[in-house]
Amino acid sequence: MSLLSPPKPVDFTPPSPRQVQEHLERNPAIGHSRAATWAPLVALVAAVIIAMTAPPGPAAMLPWLIILGLLFYSAARVRRARDLEARAARIQELALLRRHAMSLRLAWKLLPHVGRNPELHMRTVAIMALNMDLVGAAESSLVAYQYLLERLPKGHPGIVQIQVQAALAQLASDHLLDADATLRRLRDLDNAKQSNVATATYHLALLAQQVCTHHDADALPLAQGLVQKLQPLGVDAGYGYALMALAHHRVGQRQAEDGGEIRNHAPATAAWWSKATLLLPVDALTGRYRELEVLTADATLAGAVQRATPPQ
Repeated sequence: MSLLSPPKPVDFTPPSPRQVQEHLERNPAIGHSRAATWAPLVALVAAVIIAMTAPPGPAAMLPWLIILGLLFYSAARVRRARDLEARAARIQELALLRRHAMSLRLAWKLLPHVGRNPELHMRTVAIMALNMDLVGAAESSLVAYQYLLERLPKGHPGIVQIQVQAALAQLASDHLLDADATLRRLRDLDNAKQSNVATATYHLALLAQQVCTHHDADALPLAQGLVQKLQPLGVDAGYGYALMALAHHRVGQRQAEDGGEIRNHAPATAAWWSKATLLLPVDALTGRYRELEVLTADATLAGAVQRATPPQ
């Protein structure tokens, strides 16, 4: 199993790639229909014409009834738009709280209702893709990421972030050559002067790529400035720190097997692991990367963590 393949929750079965593809095809972003856009204006013009030409009597009430209907119609549209935005905000909030299965369920149910709002539709697909990746359905998340990349306009501000997230999903699903190609296309982020979420995710993906392919010795130089590089990720930076701890642990183990001294890497392992567990609970770390369980089972490391000073 790939390093980047987290275990599937026992009480939740993520959708398959085919199910995701069919769901997206059934519920595309179609935008507002011309009829829905022009109908209120046509009705208003009709009300004005009737008001100007209708004789006195009951017919004179018709324009006011039309205007009243338009007010109710507009109010209903506003309420619906606010309700959809509130549901989308709730889905994002659940994702931030790491309740990814529930966030994915709600996003899945919301998608059929947001086709008339392309921006909200794309946001919903993006949060679905992220949630699927984090609940162990990387192959399914790739379908959603590809859907977004094919439809977002060139130069869209979120396209780079989606590409980097797709690279992480490619690593998770063992599409190592595709992930390498994606990261090569994004190599300009390595020299970005200003760190943001996209560049931080890129550095996380570079580290994950080395650890995923067991190039642990090549991962160690990435420790330089890693805290600053991953800072925009917030608590999710803990994943990177944990991967760096694992890289040091593996290198130390290999040196010990070759007759060397493991203790040269033990302090760094403990320091990075301590940094990771300050940001994320151990269950979250090992749930995302199962190979990190080797660190939780190391009694020597547990004692060292208590004395460790997290790297700056």
